[in-house]
Amino acid sequence: MSRPYTYLKGQRPAAHAPNRPPAGPHPLPLNPATPPSRPQPQARTYARMTDLSTLPDQRAVTIEINGCPSGVVTCAPDAPKELAVGWAFAWGYLDGAAELGKVTLHGDRVSLMVDGGRDLDRLQRLSSGWEEIAPRFGHEHHQHDDDEADDEPFRITEGRLSLIADRAFERFKEDRGDDGFLHAALADFEVVRCIARDLDARAAIDKVIGWSLLEGVELDGAFLLVRGTVTRQIVQRALRARLALVVSDELATREAVQTAREASLTVVGRALGPDRLLFHDGGHILPDHDTAATTA
Repeated sequence: MSRPYTYLKGQRPAAHAPNRPPAGPHPLPLNPATPPSRPQPQARTYARMTDLSTLPDQRAVTIEINGCPSGVVTCAPDAPKELAVGWAFAWGYLDGAAELGKVTLHGDRVSLMVDGGRDLDRLQRLSSGWEEIAPRFGHEHHQHDDDEADDEPFRITEGRLSLIADRAFERFKEDRGDDGFLHAALADFEVVRCIARDLDARAAIDKVIGWSLLEGVELDGAFLLVRGTVTRQIVQRALRARLALVVSDELATREAVQTAREASLTVVGRALGPDRLLFHDGGHILPDHDTAATTA
């Protein structure tokens, strides 16, 4: 009987060639060597979650401007009023606390009354995503008048900035910083003024900006600190609030740095590590030996 296939090439050797193994199947040895045993993977165990109150909460908050629904923000509902005011400020519904009227909370709905004579219909289309044109953050609102032209520019030394950043991020960690929340803070040369948390960094920023507007706290001499990647939307919110410096413990996106360059805003990343990154220098950070930094 012919063999069904062969790996040999060319002329086959003679049937009785010396040292040629006999044809046909080869029986296996009776006691084959035991293969080396492989380490068995350890069994995984899963902790069972029974108390759902320890998990982050997330709800949809409806924001009404002058009686008209203008936006819905999915957020951690711990500071809905501050969120609504900061969101309205970010999208240009108001420019300052003087234009903010009554703020009313009804469950998951926040109603704001604002003055200013703006085109609310267009702003509602923008904030709802019905128009692709992005809102103009900051540039028209950053035009200083003659009285503001002589204001002292924002300056802070490297050592002072590192000290305040350490304080802020330590507070972030203490405030359930390892439970999936992202944090934002407003700080000045001496203290951390306000912190907020949310599952979205933009919502956290809106909360701290809204807090400053509701409390009548001026943002002069303040800067923004945020956990997570610095995006273009974060830079735009900082510009809208006329903040000159954004500090993060992570990197920044290319679009964020490009926007910062156009507006001369300083962006610092990896603020907690020895390899701090200066993505863009707007001239707001000075060496420690420089005495020109503004102090409180």
